[in-house]
Amino acid sequence: MSDHHFPNIKKICALGAGTMGIGTAVDYAKEGYQVALYVRADSTLSEFENEAKRHKAVEGIDIVLKDMAAHHLIDAESIHGIKTRIKITGDLHEAASDADFVMESIKEETADKQDIFLRLDKICPPHTIFATNTSALNPTEIASVLPAERQKKFIVLHGFNPPHLMPLVEVAPGQATDPATINTAMYLLESIGKKPVRLHKATPGFIGNYIQSAIIWAALELHIVYGHDAAEIDSQFREKLGQYYEVLGPLEIAGYENGELSDIQAKTLLAVMAEKKPDTSIAAWIRNAALRAALEIVANGTANARDVEHAFVHSLGRRYRETGPLESADLGGLDIFESIFRTLGYLKEQTSISMRLGQLVASKQTGTKSASKKGVYDWTPEKIAETGARRKAKLVELLRQDEAKHPMAGHNMRPELIRRAALS
Repeated sequence: MSDHHFPNIKKICALGAGTMGIGTAVDYAKEGYQVALYVRADSTLSEFENEAKRHKAVEGIDIVLKDMAAHHLIDAESIHGIKTRIKITGDLHEAASDADFVMESIKEETADKQDIFLRLDKICPPHTIFATNTSALNPTEIASVLPAERQKKFIVLHGFNPPHLMPLVEVAPGQATDPATINTAMYLLESIGKKPVRLHKATPGFIGNYIQSAIIWAALELHIVYGHDAAEIDSQFREKLGQYYEVLGPLEIAGYENGELSDIQAKTLLAVMAEKKPDTSIAAWIRNAALRAALEIVANGTANARDVEHAFVHSLGRRYRETGPLESADLGGLDIFESIFRTLGYLKEQTSISMRLGQLVASKQTGTKSASKKGVYDWTPEKIAETGARRKAKLVELLRQDEAKHPMAGHNMRPELIRRAALS
């Protein structure tokens, strides 16, 4: 448990009892913060059924804590104390009336988020900061329904799944967000052991989903347009790129000194890439798609090159050693990625990729979470469990290494890693 609480923030209100909401509650409670986890009551359900929803949240917290203890990320003896700091309630006033910081992780719909924040504005003290965990929605639009003073205290804190094993949080302001709000959020996240990255502005997809979408779209192109086998795409990706991505981001793998790359240089490099004949080999095709996306983020002023690399390595890079892009799409849900692709403009024109993706989603073949257990791949329960366990083991390994510098990330190793990656 951390002794470095951010001053004036004592109580956290976590909204939503899904994976991210429960993860938020655990992340703060294990570092000593008092947390109210709000599980929204459904007026169409009986009190017994709503109570069952709250009980399911309790079970979710237990699962996360036991998992962390099993992997020695917390002491088993600390579980009881952590749980006593989390109060689960279906009463929004009880959850938020004395909260210093609200972290929202409800349905990814602008109207739903606006509704809950409007209610919170009438409940919370003036100093309370409002944060949303949206993965792609516009924070300025979400906050537009709030009074001007509250808009100054509105911010995006986008974490990655599973939150108790993924350290990165993207911190993105709305147009009215006060710099003091950003600073508070950064310090707060650091106080619970996260690795926040500060964006200059919020653009669709932020950093992680923007680059991830480019990588998955490139893999779908290889599979659907160029006819490469899905398993071969994922295998080559893991072998030739994944092993480096946990240490190096797309810019550094390409040989660019990430700390020195300006937005003007990024625009120039994008123009050069556009004139080159594309290499359709699997590793080069995906590597270049990731590089283009990273350069676009720098060029449009969303974040600087160093922060793009930091964000990638501490989120997507941690997953890609064990799961390739098409496996990742099935694990995350093809319906989710179809929605993100639409937000980012990939589906403006009808292509063989958009048609195939639409067919899969329409037939509810969206990956591991669908009833059919079909997506790009046909999954079995055993394969899902094996893939999840393999990825979790890698995430746990890297989380433990966060306390001590990763041996491969040493200064002397980086030139050799960049050389090897360039040969892939």
